[in-house]
Amino acid sequence: MDSDSVSPMPGVRNVIDSVYHKSGNGLRDFYKGYLITLVINVPFSSIIWTLYWCIQHHLEIILTRKYGYITSPLSIKKI
Repeated sequence: MDSDSVSPMPGVRNVIDSVYHKSGNGLRDFYKGYLITLVINVPFSSIIWTLYWCIQHHLEIILTRKYGYITSPLSIKKI
């Protein structure tokens, strides 16, 4: 591929250059939206992981009684 040819899609280096140098805010522009991302994802992740572990705990109780095995290697219960 010729080095003179221009790709219609900007490369990673071009995007970084555009954000860092041409925007005027430097490194600060890379973190735009970071706070709102945390505000959205932290509560969502905490709810999802809490539900996951609660459901896994209840399934372990049911499956241990019915089939005699535990579903997770991290389980406290030993058979």
